Amino acid sequence: MPHIREVPWKRHGRWRAMPLVSIGFRSYDNFMILISFPNTESKRLALSRLAGRFAFKSWATGEMLVPEDALPFLAVQGVTFVVEGPATFEQNGSAFRGAAAAAS
Repeated sequence: MPHIREVPWKRHGRWRAMPLVSIGFRSYDNFMILISFPNTESKRLALSRLAGRFAFKSWATGEMLVPEDALPFLAVQGVTFVVEGPATFEQNGSAFRGAAAAAS
């Protein structure tokens, strides 16, 4: 939980910049894990539980990319899944959109 400090606006006649919130810096590089489901009902249940709580990517093949923190959450919710392993760079990256095709 971040520790909030008051900011002294003026000290000894000079303005002084101080941080408003001091946090123990946590990396934003969450590890993404590739998981799969034994059936479509399990995947639908996972989608409904993850929506709004965690960022994820889902493919029509039945695989899903979720943050490492979502795995215990899904297990507690009773969702059956299989961990395939860490995501590759290609899976974790955004889709690249090239230049528009030339009109002929």
